[in-house]
Amino acid sequence: MPLSDSADRAGYARLRRPRRFAAGVLVLLASAACAPRVPSAERPAAVPAVHLGGQRVLVLPVQAGPGSGADEVSSLNSEILFALEERDPRVTWVAPGELRQALRRAPALAGSPDALPADRLFHHGERRMVEPLASELRRYAALTDVRLVLLTRLARPTTGDAAAPARLDAALLDARTGNVVWWTQLDGEAGLEPARASHAAFAARFAQRLLVSGVSEARP
Repeated sequence: MPLSDSADRAGYARLRRPRRFAAGVLVLLASAACAPRVPSAERPAAVPAVHLGGQRVLVLPVQAGPGSGADEVSSLNSEILFALEERDPRVTWVAPGELRQALRRAPALAGSPDALPADRLFHHGERRMVEPLASELRRYAALTDVRLVLLTRLARPTTGDAAAPARLDAALLDARTGNVVWWTQLDGEAGLEPARASHAAFAARFAQRLLVSGVSEARP
């Protein structure tokens, strides 16, 4: 299914190697916190892809928004993880299954990652997470030894039209500070039914939007 890009919003993300990561994130997030909020009616500038080579990033399960089905979300979960690993194999992508295993060893520490608390960052373009989502992601980060967390949400317009285009909202979050490092939206094309092949194309476009390719650097 061909996909067209929708409105994009982002923090200022340019992440380097692990030794420089902490300092780089502090500078980036300080800039993001001071940046003016973009009005919803205004089309923002294109999102720059980020360098994450050498980092550990927790990939949360795709959150099911209005109009999205369980099968569709499950398919997209695996396709996104595959596309991210293919786009930059230098990154240690911590899969949702690894988080679930850690939660089974400490069930009282945090809730299920499949149905996270709602947060206004997707609806209002906020630069920072709020509670209770922020605390939940900090616990996930501690369990999986990461700082960056990728949160995605799939939804369709609640118009009753089964062929309405899906929208993927995505945010790369700093779990320690609660700041939004990067975020974007991708829309599917109206009139086409969800299918596995379309999910693969969707995920590949998303990975290209998020990441500067690390394939050439990863090869010997």
